[in-house]
Amino acid sequence: MKLEPDPARTSRLISLLLLTVTMTILLFITAQFFRRSVAAIRYPYELDYGEGQVLLDTLTLMNGGSIYDAPDSFPFTVSNYPPVYHVLAAALSSVTGAPLASGRALSALSTLLAGAFVGLIVMMASTRGRPTHFSPAAAAASTAAAMLFVSVWPVFIWGVFMRVDMLAILFSLAGLWAHLRWHAHPVLRHVCVALFLLAVFTRQAAVAGAASAIITTFVVDRRRGLRMGAAFCGAVIAISAVIYAATHGQFYFHTVTATATAFHWAGILVQLWYPLAQYRWLTLLAALGAIIALRSRESDTTSAGEQLRLAVPAYMVVSFLVSLTSGKVGSNINYVLELIAGACMVVGMLVGRILQERPPGWRAWMGPAAMIILLIQIVTPSLTPRLTDWWRFRIDPDTSAGDRALDRLRYAEGPVFSEDTTLLVLAGRPIEYQCYELTQLSLTGHWDQRPLLERFNRHDFALVLLRFDIADPTPLARTRFTPEMLVAIRENYRPVEKRGPYWFLVPSVPGAVGRRASPGVS
Repeated sequence: MKLEPDPARTSRLISLLLLTVTMTILLFITAQFFRRSVAAIRYPYELDYGEGQVLLDTLTLMNGGSIYDAPDSFPFTVSNYPPVYHVLAAALSSVTGAPLASGRALSALSTLLAGAFVGLIVMMASTRGRPTHFSPAAAAASTAAAMLFVSVWPVFIWGVFMRVDMLAILFSLAGLWAHLRWHAHPVLRHVCVALFLLAVFTRQAAVAGAASAIITTFVVDRRRGLRMGAAFCGAVIAISAVIYAATHGQFYFHTVTATATAFHWAGILVQLWYPLAQYRWLTLLAALGAIIALRSRESDTTSAGEQLRLAVPAYMVVSFLVSLTSGKVGSNINYVLELIAGACMVVGMLVGRILQERPPGWRAWMGPAAMIILLIQIVTPSLTPRLTDWWRFRIDPDTSAGDRALDRLRYAEGPVFSEDTTLLVLAGRPIEYQCYELTQLSLTGHWDQRPLLERFNRHDFALVLLRFDIADPTPLARTRFTPEMLVAIRENYRPVEKRGPYWFLVPSVPGAVGRRASPGVS
């Protein structure tokens, strides 16, 4: 008797084989993230422009100061984010004695833990929230989703910086997991609200977890959803009011007014459309997975089943809406990180469905087709860099340029002005001005740049350190300096040395200021 081939069984085996290859590649990329994290923790200088202010805020809190002072007097600095990350970084730094390394370690650990919660949420969705439904297929799908999150290049790059974003995403995902796990528990269901509050007071825009939990709860039980939304919003308002009063209104200025920069739709094309185009196949799978999840009617129509079906697609949709704010001047790839987390969770749920279901006929081959698309996305340059191109994101262990810049800043005789604020902190120099933040405040009429222009014209600064050629400013430089600032620097300072990314400028009037001699400084 001749046995007829079973398309469902054959397609499932092919899908498992493709997933094995995919997970092998993802494991390699995740291992590279570990290497990158170690290199970042060891690297003593700035990796991203925003690290300097976060480092200064951390040291300020360690010394008992306030990070939300009025920017109308010295020093002219702005702290754009709520204080949770800074408090945790300060606590960790007080133990290690290495603030910059501690901050990067906190971010890298947050990235890995956020990936773990991506996997846990996919596992919960794949098993309908019931431990008895555990299967190797669900475990494989959740593991792949966790590694996929870490492997996507914006996360891979940003996840090691001393920035607030990855900790905020960790709290947001942990809150969503707690909501799905304990939403029916009389006491533990409140844990998610606490985690969502930590997310928002780490980064203002980290609302995807809270919003998706409130929306899905409202769909299942309107009264309870309204209560949850009221509790969360009420807590945000109450905590903000306390900090507002304690800082005499400066908390609002720093975290709202100072972040409301000019908006351009073209900015969305740069910060949002470009990653989506690079990840077009992942975007396609995420959209397909969200549609399938929203249209499906599981056998489990209970409150728990409905929330598991709706929560992750809702998270992705909300994070997409939040990412549209990337049109602001000065935005960066951190605006798409939460969207990436949502997309990875939806794709993980789709993979879990492919591995566990056995549809009849031609639909059996949709699973292998989806797995091929995912594999192509991972191994081609359109997603993560090719396996031979990891040097593009390698942190150069050569610190000679940073050493030189630090030496010149440390021994300059007189005030210094530096675009790289991390170097100022390391040199023990005050950050008198923040380039980008004060430029944007000046353009919106919230800060008067004339005193700074006068200082440039008087040659007050013994040394000016820039990351661009003042004779030919880059587009990025034009977001960090007003046209008047660029003219004042160009007319009153001349470049005397370039080392790595750094340009060193001194007053164009000979003898205007002097510098104390030091080893290695000429």
